[in-house]
Amino acid sequence: MPETPSDAFVRTTLVHEDKKADLLLPSNLPVAELLPSIARRFLTVTPRRAIQGFVLTMSNGATIDPGLTFAAQGVKNGTLLILGPRVRETEKKYDDVIEAVADVVNESNKPWTESDAAGVASGAAATLLVAATLLLSQARPTAGVVVPVILGCLAALLFGIVWVLERGERHSHAVAMGLVACVLLAACGWTGPAHGGFALPLALAGIGAAIGAAIALPLLSEWKEMMLAPGLAGVVLGTVGTVNTFLEGSSDRVAVVTASLLGIVLLLLPQLSLRMSRLESADPLLSPGPESQGKTRSIDAGYVKRNYLHGRRAMFSVRCGDGFALAVLTPSTVATGKWGVVVLGGILVILTLGSRAHYAHMDVVSEYVIAVSIFALGCLAVMVTQPSWWLGLVIVLALLAGALIAFGLVLGSTPQWMRQAADVGETIAGIILVPAAVLALRLW
Repeated sequence: MPETPSDAFVRTTLVHEDKKADLLLPSNLPVAELLPSIARRFLTVTPRRAIQGFVLTMSNGATIDPGLTFAAQGVKNGTLLILGPRVRETEKKYDDVIEAVADVVNESNKPWTESDAAGVASGAAATLLVAATLLLSQARPTAGVVVPVILGCLAALLFGIVWVLERGERHSHAVAMGLVACVLLAACGWTGPAHGGFALPLALAGIGAAIGAAIALPLLSEWKEMMLAPGLAGVVLGTVGTVNTFLEGSSDRVAVVTASLLGIVLLLLPQLSLRMSRLESADPLLSPGPESQGKTRSIDAGYVKRNYLHGRRAMFSVRCGDGFALAVLTPSTVATGKWGVVVLGGILVILTLGSRAHYAHMDVVSEYVIAVSIFALGCLAVMVTQPSWWLGLVIVLALLAGALIAFGLVLGSTPQWMRQAADVGETIAGIILVPAAVLALRLW
């Protein structure tokens, strides 16, 4: 008896994830021949992958045999078929414990590479050079002028190494050596003056760090923004030292004013980073002007990535330079009295609350490291310059420890009302910086 059209095809409903389609499929062809076309109906795959990687199941859980036809398996009109991935064995079985251990080692560990060895060598060399710099700085009274000469020669040698590393496209290692060279030049300036005092060595050290950043900048082809850290710290500390050199007895006042200005820079840093990245020019919504209205603009992903990385690195580098300068100025700021402590408190609020606006791990960690460092130095300075404040200092430390335990360990998540309070607190902290600095000057 000849086959009728109604017997040659079967109407089915196929489902794959959130997609659904009604299909008319041949009932007397092996399912394996139909499976590639069925899979292409829902996703883009090669026929081989469709056969090997997917199976059809019915609503009752029965699996369709790809070697048989729909008619032979009792698939009728209106049958619901589900297209899903082929079931694979998820757990390996071993005959030898050595193979099992080898798989665990490969899955849970990353192998040591040449890049890792180069990174360790770079970090170890930087650590040893910084340690040698500290030892040479301590030997200045006995060794004499030979100390700054040696430091300057080492810095020149490092700049040559930076050039060589850049030629070999070892950009991160070149940046590390460039930063160490800036430290060496700063130490060269610090050990330059033979007489005692703090202002002139600080000025020369800041100038040395800024000069080192200026020299390293054209040598680097990648990560140039990292030189903003020694450059900013050098300019700030060099200016503070120069002012203190000509205005004797004003170091505390200069420090508190500079600290308040650095706190304002931290508050405005995200906006400055956006301007430096120039990403606003890539967004039609952020680009004012009649030419940006009513037009569809294509976004260059490469341009966005380059400028995002440029802005993020610049923000990170400026934050580190700002934080280092604040750490150096913290003891002098505390020495001005209670209003100097208020200035530091506002800066700490800006650092800690400002971290909520960051997404990257590196940015959040850097803000907390800077905040904890400044807080620790501030506590030590209070103990030395204001010993009568010990009770208040203990209370503050206890409250902060309790807050960290409560919100960081116990609660875990931040309620919405706390986020709103953080916005208000950060704004208030930025507003009080300048008035507190003016009051710390004791002009009346």
